[in-house]
Amino acid sequence: MKSALLWVTYKKDLPFFEFSLRSYQKFASGFSYTKVIVPLEDVDAFKAVCDPAGVVVAGIGEPPGKGMLMHMAMQMLGETHFPSDADFIFHIDADCVFNQPTTPRDYLPGDKPLICFREWDALLTRPVEQDEIQTFMGFTGRTIDFNRGAYLWKFAADFALGFASQRQTMTMMPVVHRREVYARARAILQRRFNTDIISHILQGRNEWPQTFCEFETLGAVAHRYFGDRYHWHELYKQGTYPVRNVMQTWSHGGLDATEEHGRPQIIGGVHRSPRQYFQTLGL
Repeated sequence: MKSALLWVTYKKDLPFFEFSLRSYQKFASGFSYTKVIVPLEDVDAFKAVCDPAGVVVAGIGEPPGKGMLMHMAMQMLGETHFPSDADFIFHIDADCVFNQPTTPRDYLPGDKPLICFREWDALLTRPVEQDEIQTFMGFTGRTIDFNRGAYLWKFAADFALGFASQRQTMTMMPVVHRREVYARARAILQRRFNTDIISHILQGRNEWPQTFCEFETLGAVAHRYFGDRYHWHELYKQGTYPVRNVMQTWSHGGLDATEEHGRPQIIGGVHRSPRQYFQTLGL
């Protein structure tokens, strides 16, 4: 079995990506393919650091004002970025670093991708209004209830797929999926909206909270159609993450930010900046 590692990012996050790349070089092994996808105008900057590391850089045309949506569209094309013998796709963000020796096997117990999840119902603090999904999608003209937190991404996934997802699966990096999940997810959306996946996603809202969520959409498809081919770990019942070989930081604040949305930025259980954390790893 072969595994592929995929970043989708842009030049603003290049300082973080350089640390992510260094961590891959220092700690990761066993990936058959590695690639980073960036806007066309950013290709040269990324090739300068990726070529020496053997990481492929691919550029995409990005419609103005649709950067985040195009980012998610590229994730939904996951398996198409690699040769047909890539069985598992590992997604990692630019602000993530490997923090110890890691192989794909660490996230494939019993040759099944590990998904740590919570039941969506466990995140509900009050009932969902009858037309709340339509409000989230921007169809009613009413204000979105931002206090829903992560539950907002259920609205996005449910609207995209036309069925109610049951589990929050976007809980950690890397996100790992079997290659067949992507084609099934795209087929569902193409039948539902009668258009290709990129065109559909780009019709949505690019600003947070976006009207599409790639990883909750993929997670819902994995659970509904490929459930027995995954290893499921329920966080509220089985405890914390069984493997944490990748740590995600917060790129929006910059490398030296010690606060995140007005709260202390806690990385690896310690109040510190991303740069300080990366230094502890020798990056």
